[in-house]
Amino acid sequence: MNFPLRDIKGLWLLLFCVLLTAVPSCKDDDDLLRKDFLIVSDSLTREPVSAINCRVEEGRDTLYVHANVPYEMFFQTSDEESDWLTYENKGFNAEAKADMIILSYKPMGEFYKRRSGTLSFTSSDKYLGAFVTVNQGFGTLLCEDFSWLNYGYDYPWDAEDERRIDKWTTTQKNYGWTSTELESTGYPALYGRIGCVKLGDTKNGGDLITPNVTSIIVDSLVMLRFRAVGFCEKDGTKDANLLHVSVIGGGAFKGGKTTQTLELGYYDPSDPDVVSSMWDDSDYVLYLVNTETNPFTGHTQIRFAGGDAELSGGRKNRVFLDNVQLYALDAETYYQLNPEEKPKERP
Repeated sequence: MNFPLRDIKGLWLLLFCVLLTAVPSCKDDDDLLRKDFLIVSDSLTREPVSAINCRVEEGRDTLYVHANVPYEMFFQTSDEESDWLTYENKGFNAEAKADMIILSYKPMGEFYKRRSGTLSFTSSDKYLGAFVTVNQGFGTLLCEDFSWLNYGYDYPWDAEDERRIDKWTTTQKNYGWTSTELESTGYPALYGRIGCVKLGDTKNGGDLITPNVTSIIVDSLVMLRFRAVGFCEKDGTKDANLLHVSVIGGGAFKGGKTTQTLELGYYDPSDPDVVSSMWDDSDYVLYLVNTETNPFTGHTQIRFAGGDAELSGGRKNRVFLDNVQLYALDAETYYQLNPEEKPKERP
């Protein structure tokens, strides 16, 4: 059978295309192109992972090492607590056809300021390596422990030598924390103590206002975390225990309000270790959001006010405050912290 010349050319072109598609491309599995391989994944597949984010509480995660060469692994971090992450090889996973590496990490303490390290998997003889960044904690907008204050005495009911904010040193004032002057007295009722502050005195409520959080303008969801406890006299007499927390200068709390009112707990003055135990169970967490109608600005601040909102008279309402923190979150992290709020997937 004879074919026209144009048909013969068409057959050759078709055959060439078939042969071309049969040649492995550079995107095919490394096993087809390279004898030796070392791949680290966080799933049963061979999809490489370059970073993982640990939860802030104590936990465990699993990595899978797909390799046909001997390798070593080690962890490096610049964090002061160098052993916050440890690892162990739990043997071979038949389903993944890979070594199973269990990572164990410690819970974060009083602060959630991000810490990072690098897990290195290396086969020096084969010039192969895989590197995984491990993060725990969040991007920090504000993190204050007031360690630069050292006024008064340890026992919370002892007000002798505590220092009112308008009498702080210039260096201390330059940290940017402020308090509202009362019309009745002409001075604020905010006092520095040993590593913390006290809002209010025996006659007036007091407030504390953070510095401007200028970098918040690029965020959409922020965690506010702090410690607060109501005042109690040595004989057990308790002040009122209200704390009004407000977002000023732009932004709102999740739900749309700009002020949240909390009822605080008290320390036990009869506890011989009250100096250290006064902060037990005193952590509070609120979430701030950036909305179209009330966006974050370069002037966004947080205001903590004890007593009534006008800071005038009434029942004594002294409050101790410490460890004020603001962290930027994404939606995934928020639902990790609040799994009960995560939308259910449709079947």
